[in-house]
Amino acid sequence: MKHKERRKARSTRLPAWLRYGDWPIFYKVLGGGVLLVAVSLISVILISSSLLGDELRQMVGSMIQDAAGAEMEHVGRILDAELTSLTGLVVNDELISQLSKANDRYGGEQGLIQASIEAYERVWHDSSTEASLVQQIVDPQQNALTKLLLEYQHNLSDYGEIIVTDRYGVVVAATARPANYSYADEEWWGAAYNGGVGAAFIGQPQYDPATGLMKLRLAIPVYSSEDHNVLGVLSATLEDLRLLHTPQGSLHFTLTDDQGWILADTNNLRIGLLVPEEWMLPRYMFRKGGIETTDENGEPILLGAGLSAHVALPHNAADAAFRKLHWRLFVYQPLEDAYIPVQRTLNFGVWLVLLFIVLGAGGAYFLARSLTTPIVHLEDVARRMTAGDIAARAWVYRQDELGRLAQSLNTLFEHFTELLDSMEQQVKDRTLASELRSEDLETVAEIGRRASELLDADKLIRQVVIMVQERFDLYYVQFYLIDEARQMLILQEGVGKVVNPPSQKQLAVGAGPIGKCAELHKWQVATEPSELASYRSALPEARAFAAIPLRSRGRVLGVLVLYSRVLSAFERQRLTILQALADQVATSLDNARLYEESQFLLQRARRAYGEMGRAAWTELLNSLAVSGRLFYQADAGGVSSRSLDSSEMWDELLHQLSQTSRSGGTSVAQLAQEDGYILSLPVVVLGEPIGVLSVTRASGAGDWQQDEISVLKTLAERLGSALESARLYQNTQLRAAREQIVAELAARMRETLDVNMILNVAVQEIGTRLGLQAVDVRLDVGEESVTASSPLQQEVLDE
Repeated sequence: MKHKERRKARSTRLPAWLRYGDWPIFYKVLGGGVLLVAVSLISVILISSSLLGDELRQMVGSMIQDAAGAEMEHVGRILDAELTSLTGLVVNDELISQLSKANDRYGGEQGLIQASIEAYERVWHDSSTEASLVQQIVDPQQNALTKLLLEYQHNLSDYGEIIVTDRYGVVVAATARPANYSYADEEWWGAAYNGGVGAAFIGQPQYDPATGLMKLRLAIPVYSSEDHNVLGVLSATLEDLRLLHTPQGSLHFTLTDDQGWILADTNNLRIGLLVPEEWMLPRYMFRKGGIETTDENGEPILLGAGLSAHVALPHNAADAAFRKLHWRLFVYQPLEDAYIPVQRTLNFGVWLVLLFIVLGAGGAYFLARSLTTPIVHLEDVARRMTAGDIAARAWVYRQDELGRLAQSLNTLFEHFTELLDSMEQQVKDRTLASELRSEDLETVAEIGRRASELLDADKLIRQVVIMVQERFDLYYVQFYLIDEARQMLILQEGVGKVVNPPSQKQLAVGAGPIGKCAELHKWQVATEPSELASYRSALPEARAFAAIPLRSRGRVLGVLVLYSRVLSAFERQRLTILQALADQVATSLDNARLYEESQFLLQRARRAYGEMGRAAWTELLNSLAVSGRLFYQADAGGVSSRSLDSSEMWDELLHQLSQTSRSGGTSVAQLAQEDGYILSLPVVVLGEPIGVLSVTRASGAGDWQQDEISVLKTLAERLGSALESARLYQNTQLRAAREQIVAELAARMRETLDVNMILNVAVQEIGTRLGLQAVDVRLDVGEESVTASSPLQQEVLDE
């Protein structure tokens, strides 16, 4: 107590401006902060001047060493990115398919295969670029894989030559003519094929004096998507390779191999030279940072080194290939320039003290102000809330009494705001639900109308799946149909916003939600994560699932499967609308199937009728001409006819017009000759051309006009109809004549009951009516025989 009184007495004897305890809080904080900052900074500068000089130098050396490691990692990541880019190409389905076909063409023993490849290699070197063997590989019109490589090369202009080989090293496709037909003996091919296991390959950069650029070859294996075997190797050459960053200031980068040969440098003139021998130090020499040495000119430098063997790349294949290169990357800087930051740190120490004293004074000022600011702010917020500003909130500066007061005030008004927002949201939700139901009904009506217009089942399914996915904004949509045995569901179509769609094409009826939907004739819905687990691998964003049965005439024709990213996408009201849509689609699909069946039966009937007509005309023409061909010509001399043989010139024209007519094309041929213009049209009967109508006009009359061709087409059609009518009439007459002859013969034979008389009458009438040379009838029963012959035959027998 006495001690406190004595201290108080001494303080009262001091001037007021020296009594710190009596200062206002604002000035206490301000003065204390300035004093603390000044003392601290002065102490730090004094200590750093005497102790931190060496540490700063070590720090600069570490920075140089870290820069070397970072730059080497940058080089590795560039090559890793290039290999990753090529990996995206080797998983292309077209490339894998073409390589599989190329490997399948080999057969026989290994020695025979190798001998065949060597023979082709000799032919390759002796062939020009225009040779068929070369063009099959480099021409994108003949090689789809080469076209794919050219597109890839066009998109990534850094690539020069790109080659794809099979598992024997034979070139399958290339962007330009390769130097060899087989690369099986090349280092890069052997490293990439790796005995059938496969591995990435990064070659050593090669300097091209012609272009002044570095080239680097990359090679990766192509794996089978089925058994992961190596199908071949893809190799690409990187041109205009820029592995190093552009340095700033006096910093220099040098990339070398394990022997010290410079592969890349910020100074292109040094590429291909050797670095100083004293740079090739063991790794442990650089553990504590950069080392002080000299460059090739004897100038002192600070040197850091990074090794490719100590860089870890993201992808294992690229990492292994990069480590095998044993590259070194040197970062160096003149010693004077490297230690400039150290000198500047020491020189500007005093200025930093003054600067931070000013900053400390400013910080102390704002700290003092912060003690009174929350109180003023709370007063302002309370006034705004009282005036009706429900969005006003107090800023919680800290978790003290003032902060807790601000939190309580905010909580009160948040409860009030949430109550108002909840009421507004309910109104919006009900309005939105009504609008969505209206849009869904309109969508169902439109899809049903479009489905009813299509009679092709495949087009109908495709159109329905696309419209359902787009109009209902679904993640993925599938369309399954039940097979004829009603045991399996077959996937017909799948459309959606997925990269790798589900690969399962068949499902058993009754298995899983989709199978149960077909079995129970009821929709199936899944929204729980456990229920969607089986679909997450192919459809990772699916949050809701629905299977809608396609019902028509009491039967389930299939299932419409829907996936959505929205958890509440398949509510009961929407499911009812979707079921109505599915029933309409099923009815349209049933109608399309019935239409296809009727069209198939109609086409078969037409085909059968056409074949009968073609056989009848063949028989008729063979009866009229020996060769089965007749030629009728009308000119100034009148009408003439003759039989043609198969060597006549119009055979090729008839064949051409017949093929064009059967394929549904315009079956008209025009030919310009010296004596006029010839127009040829087929004469078609029952869909089959049976002849050619050729019309010739004088050369001075000009070419045939479209309206004239149309008239002649009509005449050719009428000619075909008239010929068919005449053939049918002739056949009718022949049948009537045959029936009359048969009736008369039968009547003559019934005039008597004597066997000999009947036989004589039969052979006589048959020979006479049919104009036969001889008719002979013999009856043998046991040892007895009866013979009857026509008169002419009898005369021959008598002689």
